[in-house]
Amino acid sequence: MEIAATIERIKAAVGPRGWIADRRETEPYLVEARGLHRGATRLVVRPASTAEVAAVVQICAETKLPIVPQGGNTGLVGGGVPPEDGHNIVLALGRMNRIRAIDPVNFTMTVEAAVFWRICSRPPPRPTGCSR
Repeated sequence: MEIAATIERIKAAVGPRGWIADRRETEPYLVEARGLHRGATRLVVRPASTAEVAAVVQICAETKLPIVPQGGNTGLVGGGVPPEDGHNIVLALGRMNRIRAIDPVNFTMTVEAAVFWRICSRPPPRPTGCSR
């Protein structure tokens, strides 16, 4: 399959808010924090759900288009930086930033991929109307 057709399928899978192609806007996704590693990509994909992630991964697997996953792009070793050839997509999970559930009895939280650990370590807000 032609790369342009693959990119269009990916765009359709995540909707208009789920991708970035403008060179200026993709720049932060192409370099690591210290500026030592720089790459290129055909598209930055920003899914909003696990269903959208699954759809993008399926399209890329079918067409053999490499995926470069990025959480917060805070690493310092260049692992989240795409190769310089640009034959890939960056799968940036930053839109998946919600806390789904808190279970105080079992001391667990269900969070999406982009929830920073610092947020998880804060005490949850008290429900309205509760007293000590």
